[in-house]
Amino acid sequence: MFIEYVLFSEFIARLKKHYNDTLSHVSVSTLLPSGDESLNKLYAAPSISRIAENSDGENDTVSTYKEILYTGEKLNKRIFLQGEAGMGKTTFATKLILDWCNQVEASSLLPEKKPPFHDASTMQEFKLALFISLRDSAIHRDVTKMIKEQIIDLMYAETERDEAYLLLNKLMQTERCLVVQDGLDEWRDPEGKLAQPFLISCYSQCTMLTTTRPWKLTDERIKKSQIDSLFELKGIRDPYILCKNVLDSSGCFTLETFDDLKTYVEENGLHGILLSPMLLSLIVCSWLDGIRLTRSICEVYCVLIDGLFKKASDGQSFFTQPPLRCFRNTRYFQQNMEHLHAISKTAFLMMFSAEREQSLVISDQHLAKYMQQEHKEFALKTGILSERKSICRTYQRSTCSFIHKSVQEFLAAVYISFNDGDLGVVSRYITENSDAIFENMIFIFLCGLKISAANEFSCTIDSIIDKYEEYEFESFTALYISGFLEAQRNVQNLNEINLKLSQIYITEHVNMKDVLSIIRMNMSNAKHLRLDYPRIIRQERRFDLSPFRFENLKVLELSCECNSLDLTSCHNLECVSLRDGITVQSTAFRGLSKLESLKMKNCGCEGLDLSSCPNLETINLYADELGKHFTLIPGALNGLAKLKSLKIKNCKFKEIDMSSCVNLESIIIRRGGTLKAYALHGLAKLNNLVMEIIECTALDLSSCHNLENIDLRGEITLIPTALHGLTKLKNLKVKYCEGKGLDLSSCQYLENIDLRGEITLIPTALHGLTKLKNLKMKYCECKGLDLSSCHSLEIIHLRGKITLLPTSFHKLEKLTRLVMKDCWCEGLDLSSCQNLETIDLCKKFTLTPAAFHGLAKLTTLMLKDCVVDQLHLSCHKKEIFDTKRNITLIPDSIPQTFDNKEIVDELKSERLDLSSCHNLDLIYVKGDIAIDFSGLKKLRHLIINSFNGLTIIFNDICSLEMLRELKLYGCRCEILDLSACTNLQTIHIEGDITLLSKGFLNLQQLEELELNCFCDGLDLSACYNLYKVRIFGTNFLTPSRKRAGIDLLNCLYDVFSMDNTYKFNGNITLLSNGFNRLTKLKYLQLHCKCNSLDLSSCSDLRKLELGSDIILLSRQMPRLKCLNVLILCNECDGLDISSYQELYLLYIGEHVTLLPEELRAPDKLKYIFMCGKSDGLDLSSCKDLIYIFIGKQINFTTFGAHNHKKIKHLKLCSKCESLDLSGCHQLRTLFLTESTAVSLSSVPYFCLVELCLMEPVQLLPNLLSSLQVLQHLTLGCNCKDFDVLLCRRLKTLTLVKPVTISLNVLQHLQMLECLIIKPAHDVFNLTIDSEYPLFSHLNGRMENFNYLDKGFENSHILSYR
Repeated sequence: MFIEYVLFSEFIARLKKHYNDTLSHVSVSTLLPSGDESLNKLYAAPSISRIAENSDGENDTVSTYKEILYTGEKLNKRIFLQGEAGMGKTTFATKLILDWCNQVEASSLLPEKKPPFHDASTMQEFKLALFISLRDSAIHRDVTKMIKEQIIDLMYAETERDEAYLLLNKLMQTERCLVVQDGLDEWRDPEGKLAQPFLISCYSQCTMLTTTRPWKLTDERIKKSQIDSLFELKGIRDPYILCKNVLDSSGCFTLETFDDLKTYVEENGLHGILLSPMLLSLIVCSWLDGIRLTRSICEVYCVLIDGLFKKASDGQSFFTQPPLRCFRNTRYFQQNMEHLHAISKTAFLMMFSAEREQSLVISDQHLAKYMQQEHKEFALKTGILSERKSICRTYQRSTCSFIHKSVQEFLAAVYISFNDGDLGVVSRYITENSDAIFENMIFIFLCGLKISAANEFSCTIDSIIDKYEEYEFESFTALYISGFLEAQRNVQNLNEINLKLSQIYITEHVNMKDVLSIIRMNMSNAKHLRLDYPRIIRQERRFDLSPFRFENLKVLELSCECNSLDLTSCHNLECVSLRDGITVQSTAFRGLSKLESLKMKNCGCEGLDLSSCPNLETINLYADELGKHFTLIPGALNGLAKLKSLKIKNCKFKEIDMSSCVNLESIIIRRGGTLKAYALHGLAKLNNLVMEIIECTALDLSSCHNLENIDLRGEITLIPTALHGLTKLKNLKVKYCEGKGLDLSSCQYLENIDLRGEITLIPTALHGLTKLKNLKMKYCECKGLDLSSCHSLEIIHLRGKITLLPTSFHKLEKLTRLVMKDCWCEGLDLSSCQNLETIDLCKKFTLTPAAFHGLAKLTTLMLKDCVVDQLHLSCHKKEIFDTKRNITLIPDSIPQTFDNKEIVDELKSERLDLSSCHNLDLIYVKGDIAIDFSGLKKLRHLIINSFNGLTIIFNDICSLEMLRELKLYGCRCEILDLSACTNLQTIHIEGDITLLSKGFLNLQQLEELELNCFCDGLDLSACYNLYKVRIFGTNFLTPSRKRAGIDLLNCLYDVFSMDNTYKFNGNITLLSNGFNRLTKLKYLQLHCKCNSLDLSSCSDLRKLELGSDIILLSRQMPRLKCLNVLILCNECDGLDISSYQELYLLYIGEHVTLLPEELRAPDKLKYIFMCGKSDGLDLSSCKDLIYIFIGKQINFTTFGAHNHKKIKHLKLCSKCESLDLSGCHQLRTLFLTESTAVSLSSVPYFCLVELCLMEPVQLLPNLLSSLQVLQHLTLGCNCKDFDVLLCRRLKTLTLVKPVTISLNVLQHLQMLECLIIKPAHDVFNLTIDSEYPLFSHLNGRMENFNYLDKGFENSHILSYR
């Protein structure tokens, strides 16, 4: 084993050295392949995103190797990385291998500063990493043979290779291995059967990472099941990083040079090209050489190849009349045209040869057929061609390939441009290999090189579109737009561009001008037009179809902004789909005799008429209820005899008639208009009817004999015989409609009935419905309803004015669920419904004593306000038992309920014996019923809410070993020891219960604790899983915490909806070390007693509230870094609030002293309540504060609006010499009790809603003039010159100081609901004009008034005492 380990280690060391020698350097630019540089120095992180199925185009960007290699914690076995040519797939794969070799990781950096793919340590999880270039192994199909040829044969001497190969095989079979296959699109199976090389199944430890162009993955031979994870490389994350690296490697980087390059890129619109590393390096190097490029891709490749020709040329020469426009600036083409023709011909012949395996990598023997030796030598010298020797035991041979596949494609297009006659070869090749159109850029290059050839080629492409699925049409349109843009940049006369495309399919944001150009040149050719722009309201989304005349258009799909759309000229339209922002003319479809399908969603149309479209089979009209207006004329559907499906939603119409649509099979109308009474008459084929309309009187469906489903809602009135003879009807749902005397007995196939609203049935309405399974009737009416013949009923839900015969439920043996509320039945007996599982009865039911006899499957029983005396429950499997009022059980009435799971009880019974209910899981008792818990070994949830202090027996609780949840409210127990209930997770106890102090020592599983009872020396240190604790052992709301007329702590609870109401005040004392080891504690609320409480272990606390009787260890707060909410009512010296940086709520009681030198509050703080002592609180850093309360003991000298622009509630009880509210545009509430003067003129008029001013605040003149939306006003200061008419929106007015007000003025406060007077003196005089009735408009209340004169209407003086 040791020898084997040494051999493995030696092999891996040699492999890493091989990779560092062969992969560590890359060419700076394709212009100079030999000018290489360290990959680490040049490398810029790629932009890679995960492609998830059904992702709607939004894919997650990945930043680590782990995200690529793993999905969650599961290692992916087959990973594909796709990307277009030159995007950096090979570079990324190479960098991944080098990171495996060297493991350089940015471990010391903070997470947010670490570069992408910094986790080189992830690669060390693979014992072995192997890199294969698939383009160099075109003759092999087996991955292991490729590895042998590309790795083993280059690492070992011939005599060592066999042994090394065996060693590699063993490693691959036993160790985790990563195999990187680079360039799947450049490999083809020599036998033409496989889509990718194979790796035999014995190598199950191997993970395959394959790079490819996207077109390769469209091969149907590559199944979804063969792809564990798919990623796309879209180029470089930050192209300017690579620009900087290229400049730096060339020794030309300065900040000035870098800025000049950026300016050049921006001025010439080269951002899109920069995403490709290959083209980026070309642009940068060309720019350094003084060459300026436009956005033409042809020009970029001309410069690239021209630069390569430079290496084999003696001098420069220029074209006087260049054969191709993009040749005009070349310097080395003119003297080398013979070589260019030979090389381009070779590129063409290789690409379009019958032997596809020779299209990219060709043997020297085959190359000799295409190219003479001198041309080959020129190509090799320039670097356009590369030649690699192949090792062979008999003779030496070599293979050749172009420097890059895209270069070969450009040269092939150059050849076609000079040899139009050979375009037929390309056309035949594309026809036979339709996928090849996306395998290369020939079409785009031809558009830029010779538009006449591209026009002809487009006809060939258009002829093969029908072989593709509709969702693939988008790829063709994108190809044409790219070609059109390239043609624009290279063609002087734009009228020469005529690219033929019959299927125009655009579903992404493309410049509308380019789209219109493609459409314009295909008006007579287009058969299918789809524009699906994102629903963003902006100019680029608008589309005007009026200038176009589509002679052959059959399918039109639009989702864009389009006004006054008219399609009358498109006579051949068969299918129209319009969405999102289109306004249609009322006559837009006139004369479209071939139209078969119409869909309109979120569009607008006034008076739509479709009557001239006789071939319509499907109509789907869906208007946005908040968007454009959509109406139909009454005769909109007249004569549509072929119409089968009609869907209308949110459209308006009046008296519409569908009776002529005799082939209608489905009608769905939601939130529609009004129908004629005979609108559906004679629709014999109608199968499905769903209508939610405004009005239809006297609806009759009796002629629609094929109806199976009916769903009616709205102001619809059914005639008594409306449903007569519908023998095929299965589902009936009628809600909020009206129908009197309905009879359903002829609908013999009905399975589901759901009736709600003013529906009246005759007593025999359901007679003979033997197939009825579900019956729901709410707010309906029927006297003497008989269900006894509905033998298939499984569910019954009745509510409303329904009386049932006592025998209605006789022999309903399939009934499983019965819910009846507000109905009436006397002498109800359900004993024959032996399959009943749930019974819920409420009000007006009189039960027989044996009503539930024999219901062995009953699991849930809920009775409320039913009448029964001496009820016996012999229901063996009840899981839930809930009874309320007027139910008297006989003693020991549940002796055999062995399978009860849940009992909820509020009834009359002295005692309840549950000893035989061995499977009980939950008991919830509301009342004072003595319960025997013995034998309930499986009980996990016990909840008792006692009204009169039910006494709990200690031994009863101790016996419940499986108990997880215990909640006792209002109960009594002298001593309660819970130490035996070791499975408890939740405890809530409130009442006269004394807990044993050591009773929690065994409760290691306890997670939530809430106590309001008695306990001396409570110790929770053993409950190390606790995360929430609330203990109330003292009266924690003391009068000393009242400020400005409100209870501050109560106010805080109201703001955050916290429960602080308790009927009982206990007395609990905590041990000082009672919270040791509670490291999981997150929520702690203590209003009990404790000396020297130690919270140092509770480092993960998020919310902390301490009452006034809690004394902390050393009287100081521990540092709790995660704390979000802090409420301190206890004594605490020298609190440093700046150390709690995660706080968003802070309440400081009057016994807390803040450190004077550390008064800067945390910057995340939103709510602050300060009643403690401080000489200089600084809140300037708290930019997000919403609520501020400052007590009297706080020295708060200034309040600057520029620091608190988000403040909504400001309550100051301390002096504030400088109060600036000018920037508080969100201020809603303002309370001032100490500030000497205040001006509110700077507060926006739409802002302040509640204002309270108390002495010694001075009410300045016209203070209220700007507060136009003020609703609540409290005045407890000097009210001189008070003009209440300035606040016309007042709802509440509270006066605390003596004031004289003319009550006729109050008459103008039309929104006033409440007037409250709380004077400091005995009498208030309020004068009133006798013409006005006092407060006649008040909607609310008047408080504290005593009228001196009973003849009030003549009184002028009102007194308060």
